[in-house]
Amino acid sequence: MEYYELRKLDETVPSKKQNPFIPKHPFRLLVAGTFESGKMGMVVHLLLGSKYPKIYPWMSGEKRGHKIPKGGSKNFGERYIPCDDLIVVAQHQDKELWEAVQCFYEFIAIDEQAPWYENVKFKLIVFEELPDISSFKRTGRFTVIVFDDLAGEPLATQLKIVPFFRSGRHDGISSIYIAQRFYETHPNIRGNLKYISLHRGCGILDSIKRTLKDIHDDYEPLAKKIYEVIKKHFVVIDIQRPSDDPLSIRFRWDKPLKDWQNS
Repeated sequence: MEYYELRKLDETVPSKKQNPFIPKHPFRLLVAGTFESGKMGMVVHLLLGSKYPKIYPWMSGEKRGHKIPKGGSKNFGERYIPCDDLIVVAQHQDKELWEAVQCFYEFIAIDEQAPWYENVKFKLIVFEELPDISSFKRTGRFTVIVFDDLAGEPLATQLKIVPFFRSGRHDGISSIYIAQRFYETHPNIRGNLKYISLHRGCGILDSIKRTLKDIHDDYEPLAKKIYEVIKKHFVVIDIQRPSDDPLSIRFRWDKPLKDWQNS
């Protein structure tokens, strides 16, 4: 999968086929790590994909008036996680990354004649504005909801989030929960995941062992390796893959953990 800095858009980002290992609807993903661990950038890359740098020159006005290349939408990349509606529930809505995501989603939905057009909707809301899960029934739209930095909120807040992880898949909802520590999240959220993304500072070695204990028999050496890997990268645990599948644990989204070499 491609990774890029939102502030370095002069670099060419090649178009690739959609990564076969990224989350597929409907999914439940928990992302844990410190503020500077890169966890936010990883989530944003999934939501913007290769499409953001492709259309940025038009979005920023740099190529306003320039002729748009022929070839349709395929020339403008793709979002790695396609959805009809993206809702971000955040305590701190002034984050620059969420502003970039909002501008992007609003831009690609403005002009139906543009080759990059997609019928998408974006909302950045505080928790109090989160609709009840029943309002998403039978909408016919795929929705991704990101819960950002809410682990420290009261129990009543967590209990309203839990149904999105427990049963949201039946209504086309995919949920992402972003926290600093894995075990600071509600157990009913942790118990209904398809993917876990561990980043630097997500917890001590013992907490990583606890996370793996019910999934892998040889969890102790795996935990030690993960603890080393997340100092430089991030690790994805694909819970639904059997433990003997090389891709059940990987660094980044598409590299088996066994291929990682300390350097």
